Amino acid sequence: MGDKMKVSLLGSFEIEYNGEKLLYHDYRSKQITKLLTYLILNRKKQIFNTTTADIMFNDHDSNDPINALKALVYRVRCVLKKSFGDEQFILNAKGSYYWNPNIEVLVDAEEFIDTLKCAKFADKQDVHTFYEKASALYKGRMLPMLAGDDWIDSENQYLETQALSVMLSLIKYYYENKIDNKFEEIYKKFLKIDPYNESVYYYGISHYMDEGHEDIARKYYAQIEKLFAKNLGIKPSEKLTKLLDAKKRTQGFAYIKEILAEDNEETAFECSNDELSA
Repeated sequence: MGDKMKVSLLGSFEIEYNGEKLLYHDYRSKQITKLLTYLILNRKKQIFNTTTADIMFNDHDSNDPINALKALVYRVRCVLKKSFGDEQFILNAKGSYYWNPNIEVLVDAEEFIDTLKCAKFADKQDVHTFYEKASALYKGRMLPMLAGDDWIDSENQYLETQALSVMLSLIKYYYENKIDNKFEEIYKKFLKIDPYNESVYYYGISHYMDEGHEDIARKYYAQIEKLFAKNLGIKPSEKLTKLLDAKKRTQGFAYIKEILAEDNEETAFECSNDELSA
């Protein structure tokens, strides 16, 4: 048995084991990626082949899904063998294919969820440290090559919601503590995922005004207004418009706290590994 296997699902697909790497472009098969991920995420469960076959071939016409699954498992084993040698990664017993429990795996998506769990029980002054780790782990949607698959999309919706909540909390923390370099970094990362979140724009505009750049803040608002009109067919809310009239930092921040309270933003929370799995 070698070192722990590291599996990256967020933003890409990559496996690192005993100094070797396996990337999606090494084999370019969505079905191989899906089954491999499914077995790894469910490695602590016994799932019968009939259930696994339903998950793997729900969008495919197959008169014999069990044999189709058998063939797919063979292909996955071949891919793993080519990259990592003869170790038995996938076992078969009692009508189930399952991940070899002797091969320990670290999965970035699971580490992301575990980090949020730690944040929930951390002291208030330490929460942002866990949020920073979680934000760094979230490199994008899980398995983007499988977008449109019901199982993957369901996982992605949850993970993305949690990631955005974490990043919004960090934006607020960096803004309050005037950590400008980190504020700008997380602000841009958030908007790449959700470019229509007004709560984030409140902080961005206020940040410009705090620096005495009201002219830049107004130009920035004009860009936001154009974005909303072009892609959503609406104007930014009156709350965002009124923020431009807040001249002092104390006024701006007080107004932000007020509107965020009204918006009832959710904060990050954790789910178990079972919830992450199908």
